[in-house]
Amino acid sequence: MSRSGFLGATAAGAALSLVFAGAATAQPELPSCKNKQKVSLVINTDTTSGWTVNGAPVVVVSNGAWANASPAAWIGPTAISPPATLTYKITFATPYLHGPMSVQARWAADNCGQSLKAGSGPLVSTGACAVAPAPNGKDFLALNHVTNAQFAQADSTGTTASLVFVVSNVKWSPAGLAGIFTITANCVLS
Repeated sequence: MSRSGFLGATAAGAALSLVFAGAATAQPELPSCKNKQKVSLVINTDTTSGWTVNGAPVVVVSNGAWANASPAAWIGPTAISPPATLTYKITFATPYLHGPMSVQARWAADNCGQSLKAGSGPLVSTGACAVAPAPNGKDFLALNHVTNAQFAQADSTGTTASLVFVVSNVKWSPAGLAGIFTITANCVLS
């Protein structure tokens, strides 16, 4: 095989490897400000945006008892028996100067959501969280829980920010999070 034929075959093999490697993770990015109007970024739970759970990449999970979460996906850990506390995190780019930022999270969780933290802002409780006995601890029945949080001022001037959502789960039971996170930034520049 000629050198050019070998290089072509190698490039084709590399391209084929990329196709089978799965979808690449693309970090979400908050848009730049225009004319002092607010800008928004919507981040759904999925496996392509960079979500992690307890520091590991998430996978798509399912359970017949869970509410429809479309357009978000149910995500969770790969382990069958997750720990009692699951910390979901996503980082997004904020490469442009913005004013104050906030997030509105519409979510469902198995068993129940505990808290939301927007960047280095204050921790916000999602409400009472009792994982047992029933009927408490069934935040997975509807995608209608809403929690709002504020980012700290320092998050508006950095190049990245993050969201952290903590879920409590009964050991040996299914675990998952589904959510639509709408980040809004005020624009102070013209």
